Amino acid sequence: MKGSITFLVVFLLMLANTITQAQKNNAPNYKALQSRPLYKSLQQTLERLSRTETDREEASLAGKQGVEMDPIRQQCRVAISGIRNLQTQIAKLLSQTYERRPSQRDKNSWTVRELESLGRNLKVQLARAYRNQALCYPATSADHVNALSLALEQISQIASQPIDEQSVWQARLEQIVCLRLSKKHAQATKLVEHWLSLSPPATVESQLEREKIYLELDAGNLTFALAHQDLTLLNYAAARLYASGKLNESVATYDRIATLQAAQNRTEQQFQALKTSAAIVREQEQLVAALSRFRQLAQQHPQHDEAASVHLIAIGIAAQLVRKSAPEERNERFERYLVLLKEHLLQWPEQPSAKRAQRWLEQAQHLEVQRNQARTLATQGERAQALAIYRNLLQGAPNDAQLVETYAELLSKSADKSELREALRVWLSLEKRSKPGGPRWWRGRRARLTLLDSLGERGQAKKLRQLTKILYSEKQASPTPKSGEPRPQTGEPRP
Repeated sequence: MKGSITFLVVFLLMLANTITQAQKNNAPNYKALQSRPLYKSLQQTLERLSRTETDREEASLAGKQGVEMDPIRQQCRVAISGIRNLQTQIAKLLSQTYERRPSQRDKNSWTVRELESLGRNLKVQLARAYRNQALCYPATSADHVNALSLALEQISQIASQPIDEQSVWQARLEQIVCLRLSKKHAQATKLVEHWLSLSPPATVESQLEREKIYLELDAGNLTFALAHQDLTLLNYAAARLYASGKLNESVATYDRIATLQAAQNRTEQQFQALKTSAAIVREQEQLVAALSRFRQLAQQHPQHDEAASVHLIAIGIAAQLVRKSAPEERNERFERYLVLLKEHLLQWPEQPSAKRAQRWLEQAQHLEVQRNQARTLATQGERAQALAIYRNLLQGAPNDAQLVETYAELLSKSADKSELREALRVWLSLEKRSKPGGPRWWRGRRARLTLLDSLGERGQAKKLRQLTKILYSEKQASPTPKSGEPRPQTGEPRP
């Protein structure tokens, strides 16, 4: 957002400077200048571009991508069209001014020098619009590359002009930014050093120094950014750490950014930084930690527009943990899942997500009743009824690993060969979906070996034992099987 405001201010300052110079030359007063052709159009077009840039930055901060960026892309297209229309009108005015003698020119009209300066500024603004358009697309996409190429086309000639004018310095800065985004780091670095050697204006010098740091960050030198409290640099460093696969360091940096944002009472930026770090933790499959982060974020900012959706993410992770849970963990994780659902209904009863949470809660409670009923029937020896309930439950929850395992265990206790073969198939599917060498994977492998022996398929059992010994040593085996599990037979890999 800061960059958007800066560009608008620079352009309006340029107009003010034009007016001041005109006044020194006995030009018409300020109101008369405001009434000049295109003045309001220029102002409105630049304000539109600044709003577009701000919206794009906020969308990026919120992690939007793909079709979510379509409205911003459309705004960029409108801004580009507006600037091009102004360029056409200025070119026409300039041509008309050239054709008139000085004595024939309207004293309230733009001078040749002013129109030429406006033309240079509009090229810089067009390059800026194309750069924002590029940033609406993935860095590796053709649209991204093409938009940056169009941006560089607008400013390459202006940047090389030996004119000490604000628009020229802005063109040079824009050129460096576009070169950096185009991964042309060597060329960008050379230009930074060259322009710094020419003693640029103080504001331009600070921006050039910052671009120099960005180029170092792109080269992997994150030391400077991480050692300071500049939020722009830290955000850039966090993104670079993530892109390079250093996820733990990226999380730590986003957490630090959130702390600094909170100290400045920038609640929205703090929220987005914490949301990003939580998403990275989730991406690392650290589900318990990710759940805690999303839940805490929603609880700490209950009035935020995204609070309910963030809490819903925590609920989704809780459900995932229930599905993945080991037998001894399931009850505790299931209770936590119910607590989160009730918490959501209590905190955000008017949000659209509340209906979904209510539906999930009712389904969870109903399914738990059916699970208990199936377990009771199995204990009482009513296997057929118990199996029927389990099959019905699995139609609605095929990814619930604990449910699949309980069903497979019950099938494995059958004397019916068709049920034993079904058990073999279920254990195989469970094994394929489990972490190789993990506890549940080993329970599935041992059960399959036992079932193959029971079905008289000792040749297949022997091959499977040999393959298991080759791929997994005894040290990789799981803990001792729980009570009631099939025990490994002689020759099986032991935990």
